[in-house]
Amino acid sequence: MCSRLKGIFLYFSLAFFFPCLIIHCSSSKKTASAGTELTFIGNQSLKDELNGEFKDYFSAGRKIVLGPSGDSRLGPMPSIGGINRRGEFIILDNFGVRQILVYDGTGTLKARIGSRGIGDGQYLYPDNMFVDRDSGHSYVSDGDLLRVLEYDEDNKYVAVIPLPIYMEQLLITKEGRLFCYTSGAAGPKGAERVIYEFNKTGHIRNRFLRMSNKYISAAESKGGGMILFKGLFYVITPYEYTISKCNPSGEIVAQARVKSPYYTEIKTYTDKRVETDFNERKRYHSTWSHIRQIIKIGDDRFGVVYNEARSERYYLDIFSSELKVITQGILLPGYLIAPHAIYTIGNELYWLEPAVNQNSADSADIAIAEYTFKIKQ
Repeated sequence: MCSRLKGIFLYFSLAFFFPCLIIHCSSSKKTASAGTELTFIGNQSLKDELNGEFKDYFSAGRKIVLGPSGDSRLGPMPSIGGINRRGEFIILDNFGVRQILVYDGTGTLKARIGSRGIGDGQYLYPDNMFVDRDSGHSYVSDGDLLRVLEYDEDNKYVAVIPLPIYMEQLLITKEGRLFCYTSGAAGPKGAERVIYEFNKTGHIRNRFLRMSNKYISAAESKGGGMILFKGLFYVITPYEYTISKCNPSGEIVAQARVKSPYYTEIKTYTDKRVETDFNERKRYHSTWSHIRQIIKIGDDRFGVVYNEARSERYYLDIFSSELKVITQGILLPGYLIAPHAIYTIGNELYWLEPAVNQNSADSADIAIAEYTFKIKQ
């Protein structure tokens, strides 16, 4: 699939859909793969018994208005690609303009990472990125050229890793191991696994976690994701609300299927126009919830972001590292629709939102919003 068509399709996928989440617990269990018990958690009938609003769990901090970006303005779906160890914000702008910008804590543009093109250190479709806060290096996945570009702490090009298939999220461990996540767009028949590990030459070292049996090409959309938390991977199975804990070798440690009051499971379709007509496919995607991303929160919690079907409202469910529900159905205010829109470090949560009361016509009209998780036992 060419990057332009992929970008257009993913834009509407992101704007109208994405999966799944959480809320009080039940304890029924079922045998999962490799002998692991699949635990069912959450409740879909608690819309009137939710555990508070966003402000009850997060306190507002800084609002950093992004300054002028030079010759080109930010596109419609920028996201925070990372925060480096100097505290600079790296903005990934991959729809339309396709650029990677570095801003300091005051919103001043400090640098650019790479440029558009096909040469060394260049990209055509900077789809996602990973910032290694230990080494200071940044890794950018080019979804068009199917390669990962590595840059040093001064944003200079270092190396390239070719990839055999399209991937949607990168993760580099402290040992330098490269893991990638896909929600199915890895080939014409989809991917057979969710997580792939590659070596430095781009060859597959390992693959694990089976793709959902609910995957069909007409349902293909970007979302889900993985985090590395306390030495274990926490992974969303695409197209269903299942959270898996896996060790780096791919062995499943625990699994939970989540029910949530605002989450609607994927539906089958009967209208064959869904397979060929863009508008019909967009309408079909709006009938179920899409999981946007999974995020770390503090030292012992993580969250899942999903949308309500036929709605642009997005909700956050919060879990413990033991896959226990802490709270569900927290409505996210001002959530900007973009790939992996929320970025977290420790108890700090960041996202981009429209800037208000701007006096400069040259401003990006976008601000970084900072929130702090209120520790609750």
